Amino acid sequence: MNWAHMIDALSAGQPLSGSESEALFSAMFDGGVPDLELGGLLALLEQRHILPQEASGALAALSTRVFQISPPDTQWRPVLMPSYCALREHPNLAPLLAISLQRLGIPVLVHGTLSGERGVAAAYIYRELGIMPCASLAQAQEELNHGHLTFVPTGALAPALADLMALRVRVGGGALARLLARLADPFAAAGLQLVPAENAHERAALRELLCDAQKNALL
Repeated sequence: MNWAHMIDALSAGQPLSGSESEALFSAMFDGGVPDLELGGLLALLEQRHILPQEASGALAALSTRVFQISPPDTQWRPVLMPSYCALREHPNLAPLLAISLQRLGIPVLVHGTLSGERGVAAAYIYRELGIMPCASLAQAQEELNHGHLTFVPTGALAPALADLMALRVRVGGGALARLLARLADPFAAAGLQLVPAENAHERAALRELLCDAQKNALL
């Protein structure tokens, strides 16, 4: 792939096709883009609203890089809760929802980061409640099978995605990686995804993307 051509196209505001987006994000996930070009591409992508076909391509690239977990053998679909927003001014009620669902017998898998930078990450709250992050997918599978609320760090679920998110420290931004992280699906559409949106534009884009992908999701 010609990175200079890709940077020129994005700088000019040209949209990417779905296949171009999938190829680009596949290369970024796999460490196939040189550092200088990667920083430029991420900066340009962060400055614009991602288009539906671009999001579909990025999601296609991500889906093959998320490790799979088998849904537990219950009458309920497992609920998948992403946890990537560290709150500073408002209470984080996501753990309360997760615990309430688990007490009703519904399998719940939470995935997210272990740190909250300057905010309160859900991982901190789960730790205080005695719910520790799983060290491996095998442990996560066992926890789910035994009916426990399960927290899986992004690094265990999708290492390539975790590496891309970690670049925020070096190049700033990170909103695009967090958006994709919220769509990671280790159940391969066998569960119910809870997908938060940060604003009205993102909500509309996510609605179109989830409908096109025929996901079982609650936005």
